[in-house]
Amino acid sequence: QARVYDPRQIASLSLEITEFPLIFPPKKCSEILECGEWTLYRSSAIPHNSDFDVIQWWVGMKDRLPRMYPLIQCTLCIPHISCDVERNFSVWKRVRSDKQ
Repeated sequence: QARVYDPRQIASLSLEITEFPLIFPPKKCSEILECGEWTLYRSSAIPHNSDFDVIQWWVGMKDRLPRMYPLIQCTLCIPHISCDVERNFSVWKRVRSDKQ
C-alpha cells in the first residue's frame, strides 16, 4: 500500500481513502477528508520522471498536506529492502563464529 504515497501512482489508486486502512487510520481518514487534503492530493498527480524524488516532493507539499505529511514521514523512513541488514549479518558472522 505504500504506493499511495507516490504522486506518480495517483491515477491508479482507488478514489476512496478508506481502502488504505494500514496507512490512514479511521480517525485520520475523517480529518484528511474533512479538510479536503485527500482531494488536493488526488489532484496533484504528476507524470513519471526518472529524476523524480518522492521525499523532496512531500517536503515541498508538507504545508499544503499537513495532516498527511506526518503519516508519510513515518512510512517513507522505513527501508524497503533488507540488503543493509543482510550485509551486517554477514559481517557479524565473520567477526563472531558459531564456535565462539
